[in-house]
Amino acid sequence: MMRQRISVFFMCASILNVKAVPPRCTRADIKKLNSTVITSKSELTEAFNSKLQVIKNDIRSELANEIGNLSDKLTNEINQNEEKLKIDVNIVNTEVLKVNNKLDQIKNDIKRELNDEIDQLTGSINQKFDDLNKKLIEAFNSTLVQMKNDIKDELTTEINQNEDKLNAVKTQLTKTTTELSDCVCERKRQRSLIYYAGPYIYTFAAAKAYCKSKGHKIATPGQLDAAFALGMESCAWGWVEDGSLRFPQQMPYTNNRGGTRGLNTELNYNPSAKYGVYCATNPGP
Repeated sequence: MMRQRISVFFMCASILNVKAVPPRCTRADIKKLNSTVITSKSELTEAFNSKLQVIKNDIRSELANEIGNLSDKLTNEINQNEEKLKIDVNIVNTEVLKVNNKLDQIKNDIKRELNDEIDQLTGSINQKFDDLNKKLIEAFNSTLVQMKNDIKDELTTEINQNEDKLNAVKTQLTKTTTELSDCVCERKRQRSLIYYAGPYIYTFAAAKAYCKSKGHKIATPGQLDAAFALGMESCAWGWVEDGSLRFPQQMPYTNNRGGTRGLNTELNYNPSAKYGVYCATNPGP
C-alpha cells in the first residue's frame, strides 16, 4: 500500500520535472502554448485524482479484507474454544472495539499522510506552472522587443529612402520653380515691349506721331499678336501699323464692357477716327 503511494509520487514528480526551453515564438504560438499548458494541467490533475482514488479504493479493500479475516479468525477461535475457554462476550466486544479503534487510527494516519502528499504535489505543480509562465512571459517580451527593433529598423530605412526621394523632388522642384520664374520674367519682359497709350484722342496719323515722339514705333499686328499670346490685355481699342484697330482681351466681358476673348480687330477703319495707340519699344525687324 505504501509502495504504491511512493510509486505514484515519483511518477508525478517525473512528469513535472520537465525543463522548459525558452521558445522563440510568435503571438499565435504563445496563445497555443498557453492553451496546451492549461490542457496539460487539467489532464495531470485528473490523472492524479484518478490514481489517488484507486489507492484509496485499494486501501479500503485491504482494510475490509483484513477486518473480514480478523473477524473470521476470531469467530473460528470463539467457536472452537467456546466450551473450553468460556470466553466472555464482553472481552470479545472489547477486543473488537480495540481493533476498530486501531483501524480508525490507521485510517486517520493514512488520510493525514495522503493529505500531506497532496499538498506537496499541489505546491510542486503550482511552482512548475509559475516557472513556466514566467519563462513564457520572458520569451514573449524578448520576442516583442526584437519585433519592435526590426520594425524600427525597417521604418528607419524606409524613412531614409523617402527622405532621399523627397530631397531629389525638392531639388527638381527648386530647379523647375527657378526655370518657371525665369520663364515668367521673360514673358513679362516680352509683353512689356508693347504698351497702350490713350485715351481716345489719336487719329491714325497722330497715333504714329505719338509713338515716334517717344522714340518708338507704332506696333505691328504681329507684335500685338505675340504680346497677346504672352498674356497682354488692355480694355481699349488702339491703332496698329496697318491702320486697323485692335482690342486684346484675355477674358470675355458682357454688358458692353469689351469684346469676346481674343485679339478683337476692326480692319480698314476710318483713319480720322480717334482712338488710343499701341506702341512698340522694340521696333522689331
